[in-house]
Amino acid sequence: MTITELNQKLETLKEKCKFKNDVYLELRNDKRKDLKLELSKYFEKHLLEDMMMDIYDDVLYIKRKEVDRNYHKELVSIYFRNVDYKTEIAKEIETSFYSTTDNSQYELERMIVIGKIGQVLLEKSEEILNTYNEIQSSYKDTLNNNSKLVWELEDEIRELKDDIKQAELQQIKDVLRKDGLKFEVKEGDSVNTLPNIDVRFDCIRKNVAKIKMLNRTASGKSADLEITTLKKMYDYESGEYKINENTMINQKVRMSNIDQFLLKYRDRINVS
Repeated sequence: MTITELNQKLETLKEKCKFKNDVYLELRNDKRKDLKLELSKYFEKHLLEDMMMDIYDDVLYIKRKEVDRNYHKELVSIYFRNVDYKTEIAKEIETSFYSTTDNSQYELERMIVIGKIGQVLLEKSEEILNTYNEIQSSYKDTLNNNSKLVWELEDEIRELKDDIKQAELQQIKDVLRKDGLKFEVKEGDSVNTLPNIDVRFDCIRKNVAKIKMLNRTASGKSADLEITTLKKMYDYESGEYKINENTMINQKVRMSNIDQFLLKYRDRINVS
């Protein structure tokens, strides 16, 4: 399969994954709406007009807009504690709310609402748990199946991206061996924008303009490279800066260094 065909397959997989993920997110949103609708039957009548309910995952939030602020503050949070993360079946309800010494109308009204919510939980916690668990169970299999499909597609996309990267790398290596690679300095840029390559652990060739693989060792772990670099130097005779070109043979450069160089700068390499 050519790189073009691999990229086409990748785009098809991405579209399929996006569609499946959108379906999954829509199902999660539907579950959230159902939970909010059913749980509101227990608590909504005890809230003041400017209070609201919201639910995310396993937490039901009671919120109210703060005075003179465009922000809804959490007054009390109701947690549905799961048996384990796999089942999503809650075994108990816990509450959380902040304490304060503020005796404003806002905070005193919050205390009243918290008390009413506490009374509901005392009287109907088992019924509320059953309602919560029934909704979770009704969505569980469908959500898990859709989630699994998304994970599988994401894994396939990752594998295909790696295949494309390796195919591109091999294509660049073929050109590196046959004709060599050239890098250009864009108009107005410095030669220092050219690529650098590690030829040994203690030696870097900077400002690479041309590079070619001359031969490769029998083990395939290293290769000899012909590298041409550019350097801006001051010419005392003319009184101007000039670009000096220097070509050298670098023996037994590790293939891992060559691969790293090609992958890092592959966007600047045109092999078409």
